[in-house]
Amino acid sequence: MDRIADLDRGELRSYGGNFTAYEEAVQAAREVAEKNVRNAEQEVKREKRELQQARERAARRASNAMGYAGPPKIFAKAQPLGARGHRESDR
Repeated sequence: MDRIADLDRGELRSYGGNFTAYEEAVQAAREVAEKNVRNAEQEVKREKRELQQARERAARRASNAMGYAGPPKIFAKAQPLGARGHRESDR
């Protein structure tokens, strides 16, 4: 034989050469397909990890924003000046 036809899932493929060449070509195609699946799975895992990290960063930003209590404490301790420019405690 000098040509082999393979019908797989409704797709017809033609391979040149003998049966051994056909088997080698099918095995090579299978290995490429398996490698593509592994790469796609790794990509999905990476994207899920990046999405989770983005969610965690957003949650930290939101919690930091919610926890903001106004100006720094050093300013909160200062007493406002009265009408004459003196502090209430200086009178």
